[in-house]
Amino acid sequence: MPIEQDLGLSSATALASMTRSGELGSVELLEHYLERLGRLNGDLNAIVTTDLDRAGDAALAADALSLIHISEPT
Repeated sequence: MPIEQDLGLSSATALASMTRSGELGSVELLEHYLERLGRLNGDLNAIVTTDLDRAGDAALAADALSLIHISEPT
């Protein structure tokens, strides 16, 4: 699946598979959803509060763990 496709239409299973394979990073996925939130939430008002600092830290940590896992010999 090309990254250019709207990831918001992908299943959680597909997104998890893409992050596990390294095709998509957690930070990249977070940025996608933050852009989507900024674009759509004004009309929807569905998200009332966010914790962007912790979300960013968690995404960075997940990507760091992914790099360690990918570089381990199998």
